[in-house]
Amino acid sequence: MVFLLLVRIFDPNSFLPVVLLFLAVMAAVWLLQAAMVRGALYETDGNKPAFGSYFRFVNAGNVLLTAMLAFIGTWIGLAFCVIPGLIVGFLCMFALHFVIDQDQGPFSAIKSSAVLVVSNLGQTLLLALAVAVITLVGALLCGLGLLVAGPVSVIAVTFAYRGLTGGVLAP
Repeated sequence: MVFLLLVRIFDPNSFLPVVLLFLAVMAAVWLLQAAMVRGALYETDGNKPAFGSYFRFVNAGNVLLTAMLAFIGTWIGLAFCVIPGLIVGFLCMFALHFVIDQDQGPFSAIKSSAVLVVSNLGQTLLLALAVAVITLVGALLCGLGLLVAGPVSVIAVTFAYRGLTGGVLAP
């Protein structure tokens, strides 16, 4: 919706400004997603962070590049056939966690995520299905349910990430 609002405000008349607006909106979305992951990591550690600490990740470039690579890979897979895109998205489900928590680079984070997902295929598949159902229910509630479904999904994925990597989980 923000993208559409910006297109109406700026009224671009060629393809390049539309692409630039789209990339700016996506970068903001990816940084907000990273802030949610950072907060979920704090929560699973048992810390009660201040609001500003959600945005304290020193590797914003790696966060953006990782999110962009996962996004592009997923959409390329979706363009070929829906199933490869879903597989790429599934394999990248922990990539931002590895970037933010372990300060990995984009390619190593995506590889680490894929290895973690494949080595725990049953558990991660059930998690992905549960997150999909939670998100669908949130979307069916006129979109307002996504305000709850989004954070719940991020906490669930982060809790799984901590558990599967042997990390610390707060009681």
